[in-house]
Amino acid sequence: MKELTLQIKPVGNHCNLNCSYCYAAPFKSKQFNILNESTLEKIIKEAFDLTDNLIVSWHGGEPMMAGLHFFRKYIEIINKFKKDSKTVYNMIQNSSYTKSIKNNKYFFIIL
Repeated sequence: MKELTLQIKPVGNHCNLNCSYCYAAPFKSKQFNILNESTLEKIIKEAFDLTDNLIVSWHGGEPMMAGLHFFRKYIEIINKFKKDSKTVYNMIQNSSYTKSIKNNKYFFIIL
């Protein structure tokens, strides 16, 4: 397979914003659960078994609510399974809300 695009919702439809234009507002999660690391690892491993070019779209709710630790773990998992010949592209769909500039710098540099 030439490339594979994954849409991952690390916090489901959970969001800490209340945007009037949000299509997902009626489906907003009442519980706040973060995608567990073993499931994330399985997804990434299986994706790399299928393709050399992986595109990951982080979607939600508000995907950045998963926190910096979650995305750092994601990078560790990518590095565990990615061979030199493979490519990974990341996109984050969000409302540009984070708690600090430090988090923004991390996302722009690493992802």
